[in-house]
Order: sequence, then structure tokens, then C-alpha cells
Amino acid sequence: MLAQRSLLRSLLPNCPDSLRPRLLSALGLASRYAGWCSVDLNDIDSAEYFYEDARALAHEAGNIALGAIVLGGMSRMAVWHGKPRVGIDHAVAARQWADRTGDMRLRAWTAAAGVARAYAADGRRDACLAALDTAETELGRASEQVPSYYSINYYDGIHTSFCGECHLRLRDAERAADYAQRSLVTLDRSYTRHVALTTVNLARAYAQSDEVDEAARLLGDAAEIAAGNSSARLVTALRRGRADLRPWADTATVRTLDDRLASCGVV
Repeated sequence: MLAQRSLLRSLLPNCPDSLRPRLLSALGLASRYAGWCSVDLNDIDSAEYFYEDARALAHEAGNIALGAIVLGGMSRMAVWHGKPRVGIDHAVAARQWADRTGDMRLRAWTAAAGVARAYAADGRRDACLAALDTAETELGRASEQVPSYYSINYYDGIHTSFCGECHLRLRDAERAADYAQRSLVTLDRSYTRHVALTTVNLARAYAQSDEVDEAARLLGDAAEIAAGNSSARLVTALRRGRADLRPWADTATVRTLDDRLASCGVV
């Protein structure tokens, strides 16, 4: 990917004006992917560099959809690293750009993955739920459209997972568990990282309800998925889930979980 990005950049000086917006968009997309991969590796300095580059390129190209996608990714990065209000800033900007497109799937994604998630992280329940309602409505209308090249693969299973994550952040354990369970039924199983992260969220919802046995079992299941995945972000999520079980650290259930985590190389 980085080699492709370097190649695309090397073409810019001699690119005809008529093709320049397309080349800038392709380069911006490559930088966006590099940014997201860096987030998944917990390499935040690199992620910020690539995302800022992608945002500048999207704006130079006049590619509104790509600009919304990049800003949405920047919002998710900020929330993941405990900066919800920075996340809100980016999410609101992403939403404004997405609203200028006719892409309902992109608009739904910016509302749920960006705005709702950032508001949930900041404890703003009403604003979060309003954004989720908006996303639900727009996603329902997205089935009428053919996805564009600069679009998001956002469907019901992922949306339901985001709803569960938002309710988990709002400490609404019952609804968080319900959404996570529903998501796991419909998620594309080839998206192993997303399946594992949703399983972690389900485990954390059970931990919030003091259902320790089920929480520990699910965290162990997610760890086995993580063992075959290179995502540092997933490992961080598992460690956060294990931290939820500290009050029960001396129980046989959690000791068994620790053995499973160790065998998977998570701790």
C-alpha cells in the first residue's frame, strides 16, 4: 500500500490537468487506507500524518465523499484514544460533507460511526440516540442506491454493532447486549476483526450486568479470533474487556479466562 501511495505521488508533477482530480483522489484514498491501518496498529503518529494528508488531498481534488470518509475515520481515531470532543468536531464536519452528497449509505455511516459514537463517548445520550435514529432512516433508503466508488461498505450488521457499542458507552448494558447479539447473527464472518470486536462489546455488556461467566467465555472466544489477526486495536479492546473483570479476578472463571488469553498471546 505504501509503495502504491509513493508511486501515485510520483505521478503528480506530470499529470495532465484533466486527470489531476482523479489522481489526487486515488492518492487520498491510499493515504486514508494507510491511516486506518496505522490506527489498527495503534501507531497514532503515523495515523494522524496519513489522515491529514488524505484530508488535504480530498479537498484539493474536490472529492466531497472522500473528505467525509477521511473525517469520519479521524473521528473514530479520536474517540478510540479517549478524545471524544475532538471526535465530535471531526464527526460533525464529516456529516456536513456527507450531507452534500446523495450517498445515503455514507450519510448513515457518518451519523452512526461518527456522530453517534462520539456523542456516546462524551456521555451525551440524547444526541447519540438522535444520530442513531437518523442513521437508521438513511440506511433504510440506501438499498435503493447503487454504491459509488467512493462509498462505505455499511450494512445492517455493522450498523447494529455500532448501536451496541454506543449503548455500551452509555452503560445501557441490556440494550448493548441485545444489539451485539443481533449483529453477530448478521455480520459477514469474513470480517473477523469486526466479529471479534463485537464479541468483546457483548462480553463487556455482560460484565456491566455482573454476568461474569458469560463475559469471560466471550472474551476468551474473541481472543482466539485475535490470535490469528494482526490488529493491535483488537488486542487493546480485549485488555479493556479483561479490565472490566478485575473485581472477580480471583474467581475460577476469570483465572480460566486468563489462561486462555495467555495461550492466545493477548496478555
